[in-house]
Amino acid sequence: ADLLPSRASGTGVADALLERGVEGARVLVPRAERADPALVERLREAGASVDEVTLYLAAPPADPPPEVLAALRAGEIEAVTFTSSSTVRNLATLLGGDLEALRGAVIACIGPQTAEAASEAGLPPQVVADHASVDALVAALRRYAAGRV
Repeated sequence: ADLLPSRASGTGVADALLERGVEGARVLVPRAERADPALVERLREAGASVDEVTLYLAAPPADPPPEVLAALRAGEIEAVTFTSSSTVRNLATLLGGDLEALRGAVIACIGPQTAEAASEAGLPPQVVADHASVDALVAALRRYAAGRV
């Protein structure tokens, strides 16, 4: 990679690119359909010509495993990990908006944007990773679990 942002987020990428200077540059931003527009907006404000390409749609599965849905609805799941805002939205959609059974589960989020989405959905997280990576999320869950024993 030519550039590694200090934060793994659109804001982190924007900060790193803006430090280098983007005025007059043409920048391709491949993204999810419902991605936060902040990266594109900040690049354009800094004088870049931005081409956006939607590469994927984060959507709930057409045929979720019935045993998993049953376990979720029965409150049998002890922890739920969210790795993006879309995972929060899609789980809520999958459960028809009824998140009551998840209130007893540990809610763990990969970063602050995902934590905000979880809170807005009515699932305030008990665990938020120090930085946006799966390793950091697992480490945060381990620390949380060690404190509960």
